[in-house]
Amino acid sequence: MKNYFLIVIAFTLSVLSVNAQTPILPINSYGVWDRSNAFDISIDTAYSYLRGISADVFWKDVQSLDSAHYDWTAIQAVLQTASINNQMVNISVGVGPDAPSWIYSNGVPGLITDDTLHPGWTQYPYYLDSVYNRYYFKLIDSFGVFLRTLPANLFSHVAYVQVKTGCTGDEVPYKGNPVDTSYNISNTESKP
Repeated sequence: MKNYFLIVIAFTLSVLSVNAQTPILPINSYGVWDRSNAFDISIDTAYSYLRGISADVFWKDVQSLDSAHYDWTAIQAVLQTASINNQMVNISVGVGPDAPSWIYSNGVPGLITDDTLHPGWTQYPYYLDSVYNRYYFKLIDSFGVFLRTLPANLFSHVAYVQVKTGCTGDEVPYKGNPVDTSYNISNTESKP
């Protein structure tokens, strides 16, 4: 029995030490990142220290029409640049106020808020609506297929994907409060 416990302890310690040394992000992604993608380090070598760039797209641009077609070319272009410049990429898809307008004509309740700081964000989907969830999960499925089918030389430059579930990736569903209070989402409702 004593030997059994020693073996279990030794195994546990070896697993913990291996996992403790496994980085969450690829080690080559550590450093300075440019979220604006304003600097092409192949041309402007003064910024050659930049380790990563962003591929931020909006759902309304990825799926501008109500169809099964999703256009991921903007992300692929950023990944190609990153591959050429040996950089890493963080990817995000803006939803919330960046959702396509056609979802509202297909039954997703659209709402406005009392927010005055973000005039371009005039409408938000009601995230708890089943029709919205059906469209949102199809977007996620398409994005997953896109990532899984990337060539290895591009996929290897993906550092991480920022999941955006509500208003621009923030932990709030909307900027401001819904004018129609029936669209309020409580903290308990917003957690899976």
